[in-house]
Amino acid sequence: MVVGDVYNIEERLQEFDPNLSLELNELNGNYIVLFKDQYVMEWQRPLDARLIKHMRKIDSHRGYDALKEIDEYNEKLDKSNERDRYNYLEAVVKDYKKQIAREI
Repeated sequence: MVVGDVYNIEERLQEFDPNLSLELNELNGNYIVLFKDQYVMEWQRPLDARLIKHMRKIDSHRGYDALKEIDEYNEKLDKSNERDRYNYLEAVVKDYKKQIAREI
């Protein structure tokens, strides 16, 4: 049992997948999720049922596609950056119009 695991999260993770385990990162207080003693992720929140829910969400056997999620995130980021560039250029054009109007 991991220090601070008052809700038996490690045991509940192992019910989900017996190859999962937890360790406490004593340097920063975060929990490390391991699969067959290999690093999976670091959990920065309190150790509770949200970790189990997250692990179920990212389970590839249930259809989770990490690359798809990354692609969707990157697409949203690209759209946001494009919108920011458009807004910046629009502001520049408005400023130039004001300067030109003053000079005329």
